[in-house]
Amino acid sequence: MLKLGVIGLGDIAQKAYLPIYSSMEGIEFHLFTPNQDKCAAIGAKYRFQHLHTDLSSLIKSGVKGAFVHSSTETHEDIVEELLKNDIHVFVDKPITSHFDSTKRLVELAERKKLILLAGFNRRYSPVYNRLKEVENPNMVIVQKNRKALPGEIRTFIFDDFIHVVDTVRYLFPHPIEKLTVTGSKRDNILSHVVVQFISSRGTALAIMNRENGTNEEKAEVMGHLKKEQPIIFQN
Repeated sequence: MLKLGVIGLGDIAQKAYLPIYSSMEGIEFHLFTPNQDKCAAIGAKYRFQHLHTDLSSLIKSGVKGAFVHSSTETHEDIVEELLKNDIHVFVDKPITSHFDSTKRLVELAERKKLILLAGFNRRYSPVYNRLKEVENPNMVIVQKNRKALPGEIRTFIFDDFIHVVDTVRYLFPHPIEKLTVTGSKRDNILSHVVVQFISSRGTALAIMNRENGTNEEKAEVMGHLKKEQPIIFQN
């Protein structure tokens, strides 16, 4: 039976992942959190039998892959330890908060021929997959806007805007020849940001406005013969 690890049992894991893992057959899940009480409680709630409060114990259990749902600041050490032990990794975005450490982990995975996958969920959304049906798009626009919610720059980018950028890169198939970034900030608080991806074959825009009149997410993909423009979310 395939053994998989689950590391980090916080709110996101409990809302989005554990209910799905608990319903899957033919997989032996091994859960890890250093909090012994939480580990026992979640194991009982979702009927997981293999519980660990030490990462080395989970690694020694023989898991072939692991889902890392812990806080971002813990990602680097955990992912590195898993890769060093020949374990494939799915990790919630971002892989780490810094380019250099992320690059190092990606290179480690490549050297060891292991999977290191960042969990950008929109790549697996049926709505966004429909947009991929537009062949050879010449323009892509993706927006994720929020009402009255400016934020600290790093949090703004890594917790939220990173989804928009990744979605644009997913939908826009052309090589990027030029990149421009504009935004509005006061002190260290960012209100909006726009990234323009420029290619000889088209243009793509990633937009986030945190001083918008409503919460919304929408995308447009335009080609010579077809256009798709779903509103993914509006409130």
